[in-house]
Amino acid sequence: MANFIPIDSNLISVRSPSGQNLDIAPAITRLAVSFTMDMCSEINFEVLDPGFKFAKANYFQIRRDITYDNMLFEISAVEVQRSTGYDPLYRISARSKPIQLMKRDKAAEAFTGMTPTQFAAAIAARFSMGFFGQETIKSQTIVKGRSANVDESVWDVLTRVASDNQFVVFETNNILFFTSQTNLAGKWGDPDFIFKGNTLIPFGWPESAQGTFPGAAERYQLIDMPTLRRSDDDPMDAEGSILVERTNGRQLRPGMTINLTGIPDFEGLYLITAVDFEEGVSDPVTVSFRIPSDPEAPAGGGNGGYTSPSDSSALPLGIETAIQDYVKRFIGIDPNTKPYTEHSNDYNRLVQTALLWAEDIWEQATISGKDARLTQMGVTVEGGTTSVAYLAVKSVMGLLSSNVVETGQGGVTITIKNALRTELTKLLGISSGRLFSDTYNRALKDAREIWEATSYQGQTALYNQFARKYGNTSASYIVLTRISNELRKDMPNLLNLNRPPTDR
Repeated sequence: MANFIPIDSNLISVRSPSGQNLDIAPAITRLAVSFTMDMCSEINFEVLDPGFKFAKANYFQIRRDITYDNMLFEISAVEVQRSTGYDPLYRISARSKPIQLMKRDKAAEAFTGMTPTQFAAAIAARFSMGFFGQETIKSQTIVKGRSANVDESVWDVLTRVASDNQFVVFETNNILFFTSQTNLAGKWGDPDFIFKGNTLIPFGWPESAQGTFPGAAERYQLIDMPTLRRSDDDPMDAEGSILVERTNGRQLRPGMTINLTGIPDFEGLYLITAVDFEEGVSDPVTVSFRIPSDPEAPAGGGNGGYTSPSDSSALPLGIETAIQDYVKRFIGIDPNTKPYTEHSNDYNRLVQTALLWAEDIWEQATISGKDARLTQMGVTVEGGTTSVAYLAVKSVMGLLSSNVVETGQGGVTITIKNALRTELTKLLGISSGRLFSDTYNRALKDAREIWEATSYQGQTALYNQFARKYGNTSASYIVLTRISNELRKDMPNLLNLNRPPTDR
């Protein structure tokens, strides 16, 4: 049985001005589909038109609607020439209709008192699109630029505002995405494959990712070895492409996350940037991808909590970056060692060793526990306290100790801090930025007071005090009540008994 969908009126048709679907499928000789993160979805198809039957009926007019796979496109370009026979051959390009409408919307307009994300969401709603956005904090006035030569369209403004925030903006499946790459990573993929909170498409070569993800071999078959590239311009960045069997490959979309295994120095999370295939044939799907990275942290946004599969979900991305930078500098200044880009195996081994220990140290709830783990590392790792991995971890001990809040009673546990962050992220819909930090710090300060109380009565009195102080609908008070069980787990069985040590 053929593993492709036939080109028929259920797959593609021309829409008349009255909304009727007109069948051109039998005359289509080729249909190519391209989904891309660079802009919007596009289809290109060729039609044999004997006697100009379709052309005379105005089927190929610019801006004519095309339906493909239940998505609405609009003809953006038309070319005609003689086919290999005598009949005329029309080549039609069609792009996502909402994006085409945005490009033509150049009426003078100003949006006041909106964050960039609120603006993008409003535009998505205007053009009846779904929306995926990363929150931004600062409200501003967003105006369409106008000059003697150029009038900005809605799409121009969207791309400009996205660039200002180091975001990507693109469309796929009638969803408008407005987010940083790192925030998007791990958010969209196959819901049957989740690893450390990341929803993924599992790719493995030469063996499938079957060991880690049962069922991956049957669902995502790779036709050939991936083509991958990393350069000296940015050794931590990488991109590639791969051929995927089309049964499930044609369902992949830009913005989805893949987990690549089996290729030394290139394993990890990648964002799909483009998906290209032809309909009516059994050829595989070409999937392009790159490591998610942003020019710099988005203003008021943050990285959205992205971690790679090899990272602990609790270890902040900034610590990982600091360790990577230390190893780069250490190897780079050694006159007897080639640049680290020429010793990628050594580089990756050192970084991975350091990250594993950093994760372990980060999870310790007290300063003494963290120091003990660092000492253990100095004895265990090859090279001891003179090894690059050890020195890299030691260089970030200040950061690794930042999650311990010292109090007179032993300190708020890491479990409580993580629970507080998790609940606050759920409540606010963001995981970083000024609003998040201010709310988190205030709630953490109050959590410390509750933690230090030596009786349920004392804790209850504090809860009531904070409800009066902030109001019982404030974010600070709500998250405190959500983690109340964590705050009371360490309550002594006997009232007024001194609190036992927390490092246990």
